[in-house]
Amino acid sequence: MQYSYLREHAWARLFDESMGVDDVIEAPHFSPYLARESGMATAYDFGAQRISWVAHLLTDWCGDSGYVRDLFVRLARPNYVGDTTWIEGNVTTTSRTDQGWIIECALSATNQRGELTAEGTGTVVLAN
Repeated sequence: MQYSYLREHAWARLFDESMGVDDVIEAPHFSPYLARESGMATAYDFGAQRISWVAHLLTDWCGDSGYVRDLFVRLARPNYVGDTTWIEGNVTTTSRTDQGWIIECALSATNQRGELTAEGTGTVVLAN
């Protein structure tokens, strides 16, 4: 399937000289060799995965009676394969409205080296 895709979408092709084969443009995410060829230290995550982890923190925190109204996440640096990431959040403001409690949160992702890899804000609505 991959080779059929690459035949039809030549722009999505990377050549892996270490293996002598064509690969897809996403390959640096899981191939240490192609990651290094593209300027990264080793294979790294897809940023959307980290954004999902932050969203997961908020949905777990607000539970079934709440929902995430807004989420903004800025990716600051990659997570390399094998990294450990801690996702944290702090309540920054609260207010009560007809919708329920509106909770603003500051969010962060930090790796085992103490490097901030993502940061953002989220708004959670909790039922009255």
